[in-house]
Amino acid sequence: MTSDPVRPQNLSSFRPTMTGLSRLAVGDLRNFTGLSRLARTSLIITGVMATMGGAGCLVTESPDFTAPPVLPPLLTNLNPSPIKPGIIPRRPGTRYEDATYVQDVTLSFEVISDDFGRPLTAAVLLDFQGFASRETPTSVCRALTIPAGTLKTPPGERRSECKLELSPSTPPGCHSITVVVSHEFIAVTATPLKPGDVDSATWFYQVGVDADNPEPDSKPCKPDPLPRDAGADRIEGGGL
Repeated sequence: MTSDPVRPQNLSSFRPTMTGLSRLAVGDLRNFTGLSRLARTSLIITGVMATMGGAGCLVTESPDFTAPPVLPPLLTNLNPSPIKPGIIPRRPGTRYEDATYVQDVTLSFEVISDDFGRPLTAAVLLDFQGFASRETPTSVCRALTIPAGTLKTPPGERRSECKLELSPSTPPGCHSITVVVSHEFIAVTATPLKPGDVDSATWFYQVGVDADNPEPDSKPCKPDPLPRDAGADRIEGGGL
């Protein structure tokens, strides 16, 4: 039995044997000839959105700009020097018990600070008992307003002076005079509104010395007792 070989039948090259999408090479996505119009449109839109998403800016929340901190004040160039106690004599002809005093003592000082436009206030106080005291401090000078400055403000431009005004009711003896400076105090106190926003300096004076005999009759004035916590808030607060 003989048989004739069957001639191979080639598939027509014009008849697709697979879908148009499966014929696309992975790296030849630009060849859209085998895709329908809807498929081509979808692919173009997807590519445009991917490109825009990759090149676009990341939208975040509005940036939060925090204002720079106000630096605490620093008292410097104290005059007279607070190292040695001073003397405030009673007026000649007045008795020790009801003395009035020679008001010729002037204190001066400078302030260094970076205030960002906020002025400072300086209070000059008699026998200041510290920032924790609930007693209303006794002022011996009008409150001083110090204009706002920066660390680049030239020396001398923020110098303040206070001429002491002791009341006749001030008893003779050793008294402290304290300058306290801050951007803002709690009302009727010498306590800074913001802890740490403060500096202080203290002088000591022997009050009621006989003007004709400057050597004090009583025990010489010594810086004792010191204000219990003057300046403590500045140290504990560590600045602003």
